[in-house]
Amino acid sequence: MKKIFILTILMLFLIGCVSTMEKFHRNGMKKSEGLFGWGETGVWTYYYDNGQIEKQGAYKSGLETGEWFYYYSDGKLESQKNYKRGKTHGLSVQYTKDGKITSEVNYKNGMYDGFYIVYFDNNKFAKEEGNYKKNQKDGKWISIKKERKHYNSYTYYYNKEEGNYKNNQKDGKWLYYHPCEALEELERPSLSKEVIYQNGKADGNLISYYTNGQIERIEIFTDTKKDGKWLSYYSDGQLKEEINYTNGLLTGDWIEYDKDGALLKKNYYEKGRLIQYKYDNNAKTN
Repeated sequence: MKKIFILTILMLFLIGCVSTMEKFHRNGMKKSEGLFGWGETGVWTYYYDNGQIEKQGAYKSGLETGEWFYYYSDGKLESQKNYKRGKTHGLSVQYTKDGKITSEVNYKNGMYDGFYIVYFDNNKFAKEEGNYKKNQKDGKWISIKKERKHYNSYTYYYNKEEGNYKNNQKDGKWLYYHPCEALEELERPSLSKEVIYQNGKADGNLISYYTNGQIERIEIFTDTKKDGKWLSYYSDGQLKEEINYTNGLLTGDWIEYDKDGALLKKNYYEKGRLIQYKYDNNAKTN
C-alpha cells in the first residue's frame, strides 16, 4: 500500500512538471509550441515567421525520436527524417519544391548505413548511388559528375563511373565512360577506360578505349608504379607504341610506329636512362 502511494505521488509530480511551452518571433507570430518537462517531450511544432510550419516531430527526454517532417517556407514538404535518441536513424528523404525526390539515404545511429541515392533535378538519373557501412562506402557504386567543358564556360558534360568500394576505397575493376552532353546518352554510354584497383590504388591493367570501341592504350601498374609492357594503338587498331617499364622506370625498348606499321623510332633505356636512340626520317606520322 505504501509503495502504491509513493508511485502515485511520483506520477502526480512528474505530470505537474510537464507544461505547454510557446515561443514567438519578433513579429509576434508563433515560433514553436510543445510540451516541456525534463526537456522537450511529445510532439513539437516549429513555425516560420509567416505562420507556415517549419518542422514537426516528437521528442523524448529532450531528444528527437521517430519521424520528423520539414517544410519549405511556402508549406511544401522539404524532407522526412527518422530519429533515435537524437540521432538520424532509418530512412531520410529530401524533396524539391515541386515534390520530386532529390535523395534517399539510410542512417544508423547518426551514420550513413545502407543505401544512398542522390538524384539530379529531373529525378530520373542518380548523381550517386551505392551503399554505406558505418559511414564508409562499401559495395557497388555508380557516380555521374556534371562538369564544365571549360572553366569560363556555361556548357556542361557528364562523366559516369562505376565499380566497387571496400572499406571506403576503390577496389577491383572500375569502368569509366566517355563524357556525354546529355544525361539521356548515359543510358548507353561508351566505355572510356577500365582500371583495376587494390586498396584505392591502381594495380594491374588499365585499358583505354576510343569512342569507336577500339583499344587506345594498355597500361600496367604494380603497387601504383608503371610496370611491364605498355601498348598504344591508332584508332583503326594499328599498333602505335611499345614502352617497357620496370618498377616505375623506363627499361628496355621504347618503340614507335607510323600508321602503316613502319618503324618511326626505337630508343633503349636502362633504369630510366636513355642508352641508345634511333629515328627514321622517312616514316609516316599522319
